[in-house]
Amino acid sequence: MTYLGVTRTAFSLAAAVILLGEASSVAAEDDPWDSKRAAAVTRKLAHQISEIRGDLEKTPPGAPGTTRKKRLELEAGLRLARNSTGHLAKQLEAGKGREETLPIAHQIQNIIRETRKDSRQAVASESIWRKIDTVNDTTRELAGIYSRGLEAVGAGH
Repeated sequence: MTYLGVTRTAFSLAAAVILLGEASSVAAEDDPWDSKRAAAVTRKLAHQISEIRGDLEKTPPGAPGTTRKKRLELEAGLRLARNSTGHLAKQLEAGKGREETLPIAHQIQNIIRETRKDSRQAVASESIWRKIDTVNDTTRELAGIYSRGLEAVGAGH
């Protein structure tokens, strides 16, 4: 490679680094962290999960179309999801940042995903299914707030 070729390559690389730096600065400005909003959405999610737990308690465990094992797994998953959302909300309200709370948010997403799988064989009530769909919507909203590190939960049941 000639001196001129090396110079052009170096210049191109330097320009690319500068452009990437500017692009990430713009992206950071467009994506400010809002811990108050994240806490509010997390509190909403905790409330929705509590409502499902309450409705589930009112439903007999041997309802047609359900299995006892999946019902117990669902109850345990909802309890874990509720505790985790409460913990995340407290962390956010205490001023913890995105990077500090991302692992908890990711854990909540995984718990809800697994709990949803358990709910397929544990719930026969359409009203509970609608609430489960609402929880998924709220989980996607929370994922949007954490957009740089948390994928949205898939829809459908």
